[in-house]
Amino acid sequence: MTSYAIGQTLPDVPFEPNSLAVIAANVATVDFFPGLIDPDYARKVGHKTVFMNTMTLLSLMDRFVLDWAPEGRVKSHELVMRKPAYAGMAVTVQGEVTGVSPFAGSNIAGPGTEIEVSIKIVGEDQLCTTGKVNIVVP
Repeated sequence: MTSYAIGQTLPDVPFEPNSLAVIAANVATVDFFPGLIDPDYARKVGHKTVFMNTMTLLSLMDRFVLDWAPEGRVKSHELVMRKPAYAGMAVTVQGEVTGVSPFAGSNIAGPGTEIEVSIKIVGEDQLCTTGKVNIVVP
């Protein structure tokens, strides 16, 4: 049985998606805003290039936590986009356990332990995204 403790840090995960990966992920979430899928349009409206959308960032955060605790099930997640995470930008996903509590069970997962992980996505010396992912582990 794995133990979880408040203050426990997750291993940092580097991630550097190219334009194709960012565009494909954004399209997969059915988000067709031109600034997310057309680099020329993104530049025209003041961005460096295309960037990861909300659902892509949430998926990255979920994957980060579930790679660390693969027996977990995502209960909830939230994020605040602070700066764009652009295609070609080397970002690092960082996390720390900020909550551990008993979980009685629900339609999401049976009884277990709820783990709250606070997450930061940092790129080019700037904080791009902050958020939390709550999982339930048996």
